[in-house]
Amino acid sequence: VLQMPIMSSGSYVGDGATVSRESSVVGPQTHRLPFRIMWGINLLTALGVALANFGMILLIQWLVRLKFASMQSSIRKSGVAFGILTLTTVSASYAVIGVCLIQFLAPNCGGSGIPENKTYLNGGNMPGLFTKRTLGIRMATNVLANAAGFPVGREGPMVTMGSNLAFLLSKRFAQPFLREWVDVSGEGSAQALLV
Repeated sequence: VLQMPIMSSGSYVGDGATVSRESSVVGPQTHRLPFRIMWGINLLTALGVALANFGMILLIQWLVRLKFASMQSSIRKSGVAFGILTLTTVSASYAVIGVCLIQFLAPNCGGSGIPENKTYLNGGNMPGLFTKRTLGIRMATNVLANAAGFPVGREGPMVTMGSNLAFLLSKRFAQPFLREWVDVSGEGSAQALLV
């Protein structure tokens, strides 16, 4: 553990005033998670993201082939104009399903999720950001947006899906090893309850 002594410093502010400040660096925060739990969470996160990405690529490929097979079939039966209409209808259907999933089931899944992820990592409170529902909706809408032909990538949402999966795995496997102090008596009190 890195440990540095407390340092005092006086700095000149102006008008003859000095400001005194003390700071200390104790070192990295430690946790008491067993080695197997820490590495298990890391390995399961990497494996889960890899499998999810592989499955999403296969699903995108299948949906795109279905879209173009429908267009080819329509061209053979009714001509080019009907084929273009079929292609547009299938793409629009994918888009509408994705929009409905976001609008009605998980509104916080709109966008890549990178700003929300950064907010959470910087200590912001984002209730409902990392749930099983948001993970599933984000995966489904990512597949639908790519299959519809939107010029979007999978990379940004995959970062957020990886964070979501890591959060869920950590919550599941690390929860028995964590304790939290909760203030039950109000602001400024020294009384706390061990949860």
